[in-house]
Amino acid sequence: MSIFNNIETAPAPNQGRYFQDGTYVCELHRFTTGTSRKDGTPYVAVEATVKTVLNGYDESNQIGERVSWVIMRRQEETFLSSIKGFVAAAAQCPYEAVSAELCDKLSDGDGSEVAGIEVVADANTITTRKGSPFMKVVWRSVE
Repeated sequence: MSIFNNIETAPAPNQGRYFQDGTYVCELHRFTTGTSRKDGTPYVAVEATVKTVLNGYDESNQIGERVSWVIMRRQEETFLSSIKGFVAAAAQCPYEAVSAELCDKLSDGDGSEVAGIEVVADANTITTRKGSPFMKVVWRSVE
């Protein structure tokens, strides 16, 4: 048996980094779901490339940079609200029209159903009630 058995099924490493403070037009690549290896918490991940920096700072992401947004399902209301905002932007539909079925459709398979869609991401570091920094990303359609 080779040390490389099952290498064909290994996922590609994520070459991106997380959002930094700023407002960006991003081209989406993937919208996926999973569970944390650490504690089994469900999460959603979005991968994109920065196409335009609408509002930035020295530490902001740069044009052409691959970025990731991961949100864990720890705070139910916050988690669902954030996902609903992302899906509304990606599907270019009203916030009220987002359903579990639409979320499932966009995250189906390898998550590439959203590939090529451009959205605006407004990323801001906030402080949680526990005093920890948290990157809040608010999504909207470019249109």
